Order: sequence, then structure tokens, then C-alpha cells
Amino acid sequence: MGWWSRDLRESGDYDDFAYPPSSGGWVKMSLLGFALPAWLIYLGVNAWLSQRAYLPGRGNSGGIWLNGDAARAMAVVHAGIAMFAHARWFWGLLPNDSWFEKLTIIGGLLIIGGIVAMFCLEFA
Repeated sequence: MGWWSRDLRESGDYDDFAYPPSSGGWVKMSLLGFALPAWLIYLGVNAWLSQRAYLPGRGNSGGIWLNGDAARAMAVVHAGIAMFAHARWFWGLLPNDSWFEKLTIIGGLLIIGGIVAMFCLEFA
């Protein structure tokens, strides 16, 4: 059985983001599938409306405050992370592979697009 031909679901070796989580109950589904995305959506809406968002730094160096369009791009990143978490910890635990795959891809694209836009708008 080679690496390319094995079925990761059958072997139990699928601890990556390409597959839904293997276990979890209603507590994990409600905390990570609803509460975490709701908090991230709150941060994103707040950043979008106020046009001000915080980008944390490493260690004790602090971070920077983003203003204007860069903060709105950071709000898109928050929405993408919320969609990714909701897809993984709600639709992945149901399991509903169709919604899991679609929302994971859209969330990942929102994250990448928002980060690229934020860096282009802030540091270009």
C-alpha cells in the first residue's frame, strides 16, 4: 500500500484540514462551530464599520493598527476564518462532506485574498 493509493479515511491517518474531524460532540460543535465563528464575525463587522483593525505582532513587540481599506481587508480575513471554522467544526462533525468542502474552499480563498489585499494596501 503506497502513499498515493491508500485511503486516508480507512487508515485513520487524516489529521489535516483536508478532511473533517474524526470525533466531536455537541459541545465541540457549538463552541467551535458557532461561538468561535460568531466572535470572529463580530470582530470582522466591527473592523469593517469602524475601518480600524488590530494586527498582532510577535512576542512583546506589539502589533499595528490598520486603518481604512486595509482594516476592511482584515475584516474579510476574519470572515474567512469564521467560515473555515464553521465548515470544519459544524458541517465536518455532522458529517456533510458537500458543505464541508465548499465552505472550506471559500473560507480559505477569503483568508488568502484578504491577507494579500491587506498587505498590498498597508505596506505597498
